Amino acid sequence: MELDGHLEDLAFADDHFFNDPYRVADICRGLISVPSHPTWFATARPDVFVKSAGRFVDLLAPAGCRKLLFGVESGDESRRRQLGKGVSTEDLFRCARLCEDHGIQADFTYIVGLPEETEAELRATIEEAARLRLAHDGVTTKLFFYSPYPGTRLFGKAARLGMVHSRSLLEWGRYGDHDADKPWLSPGYRRRIRVASFYHSHMNGRKRAGLNETVARRVLRALSRARGHVGLYGLPLELAASRAIRWLRQPGPKSLPRAIEEAT
Repeated sequence: MELDGHLEDLAFADDHFFNDPYRVADICRGLISVPSHPTWFATARPDVFVKSAGRFVDLLAPAGCRKLLFGVESGDESRRRQLGKGVSTEDLFRCARLCEDHGIQADFTYIVGLPEETEAELRATIEEAARLRLAHDGVTTKLFFYSPYPGTRLFGKAARLGMVHSRSLLEWGRYGDHDADKPWLSPGYRRRIRVASFYHSHMNGRKRAGLNETVARRVLRALSRARGHVGLYGLPLELAASRAIRWLRQPGPKSLPRAIEEAT
């Protein structure tokens, strides 16, 4: 394998990267031999990864693997099967353990806000994301709003629910989680996801770049973990306090009404 000596980081944009474990092992051995030793990350299906990890997992970190992204989509196993993700909850925790044991960050991504989503499915997703973070210090989880694409089963339904789809090629280039309008999602729903994501992000001890460990952050982590254990995200006083503190630290004149708006 020949790589530019100045290359520092790689992303393998291949949804089937781990389908052939022998190929993965060969790639890892090739990367280990590269003098510049670049770091890299890749996406993986949890069920595929745990099935064949024994053939290459010991090579990942020495080859520079720093992170793996696992697409989970839903915390409800029946919904996962409908979405073509035959992944068990056990698979997810085995992936998290394998990554933790080998010094690799594991990111698990979920999709929320599907037109057919039920309250039970949403609760299952929020709960499973919390459980992964609570069990493994190096795990991150992310909740993304669903964005329907042409040719998928729910694309037409999203249009019938009032979603105006992109028209030009440039608009499609900007299309995604934050740009697409989902009229079936209420402000309350969006806020619920925002609040859950805030607490999830503070549940484990993974240090974010540029942030020092402080008493306030340790207290916030303890409170976030307590909320995750009981599944209670209502009355998010910690989020309000965090936003108010951030706002007060910003330069410029301050006003109480503006502080309340920022906090809520």
